[in-house]
Order: sequence, then structure tokens, then C-alpha cells
Amino acid sequence: MKENNLFAYYESNDKMEIGFSNKNFNFERFFKDKKYAILKQIHSNIVLDVSAPVKFPEGDGLITSEKRLYLIIKTADCFPVIAYNLEAGFVAALHAGWRGVYKNIFKEFKKKAIELGTNRSVMDSNTNFIIGPGICGKCYEVGRSFYYDFKMIGFGEEFFRTEGDKVYFYVRGAIERRLYELNFDSDNIKNINLCTYENQNLFSYRRDKTKSRLYNFIRLK
Repeated sequence: MKENNLFAYYESNDKMEIGFSNKNFNFERFFKDKKYAILKQIHSNIVLDVSAPVKFPEGDGLITSEKRLYLIIKTADCFPVIAYNLEAGFVAALHAGWRGVYKNIFKEFKKKAIELGTNRSVMDSNTNFIIGPGICGKCYEVGRSFYYDFKMIGFGEEFFRTEGDKVYFYVRGAIERRLYELNFDSDNIKNINLCTYENQNLFSYRRDKTKSRLYNFIRLK
């Protein structure tokens, strides 16, 4: 993991560039004169295949095989999930809060990747994921109706923590569960284990009711 004063995590090599920003990141400065796609996020399972710069279509996931095009996801407690498959030649950025998990945005992502022409075996064994900073299970309190709704779709007690009358949900673990269900290789799933609520260098809507957001991105070079 590489960190600097702009990022919670940053990686760049001859194939791709990945970043998960912190509070110090300046969107206008970093993306000036760069090609990017960014969404109007609506907590859906909509994943868009893009091949050119685009601003604010509705959805919560982006996928591309286009080089030098940044895919951007904004977060402030929800989880950014970056995906890449260099053999198949695509990258993706997904916005996954509890609604994204419930509606299974990852299933839609896989469908889109296969529509790009990705072989299913290559898809399952060669797709890598980085689950970025988000609110942890110690901090994400949920209601009883939430608890029962997720129990109804197969998420057992291991995804919850109770403390007196309070119930907490492990979104990160639920994301991993969704990826396992879709036959992705667990060895290709990495976590940036930072909690946005606990870490003062990251934006948290639950903690501060802020309108500011973290910017999370990937691009093929």
C-alpha cells in the first residue's frame, strides 16, 4: 500500500492507476485537463459501460476498456469497490453502500463485463478487486427492519453485531460475500481496512453530516 498527503491509497504502474482520496485531495486540480467519467449516484445497481468522458448520468457503477479514461466514484461512508482484469482489458469502479449490496450491483457489474466479451472463466479467476475505505461494522448502526430485510436474503448473524438494543452491520463483509457468491477468487479481493467514521482524515456523512466526498478512481494506461 502506498500513501501520501492526498490519498488513503494510491497505486500506479505501467498498466493502470488507482487512487482512494483523503480530505486533502483537490478534485479540480487533480483532474484538470484529464478525461474522466463521473456519475450522479443514486444508490442503485446500475452499471454503465462508457468509452468516452461523461458527467453525471444516473448510476452507481462504471466499466470501460478505454485507455486513459478515469472512472470516478464518490463516497463518504459507503464503499468504493475498484475492479480490474488486465487479461480481459477492462477496469471498473463501483459504489456500494447497503443498497448496492442489497440490490447486488456486483451481479450487474459481472453481466456488463461479460457483455464486453470477457470469457466467464477469465472473468472469475482474473478479476481483481480492491474494497476501499468505508464505515466499519463497529460504527454502522442499523435498524431492526434493516436487520430482518437482510436476514431474509440470506445474510446471517455473522454480518451483524449487537450491543444492547443497538444493531450494527458489516458492509465490507457483505460485499465480500456478494463477490464470493459470484465465483470470484477470494485471493483476488483486497481490502483497505480504514473506517471513514473513525478516521478523521476521511469524510464521513454519519459522523459530520458533510456534503464533501472522497474521490476513488481507476484508469487503464
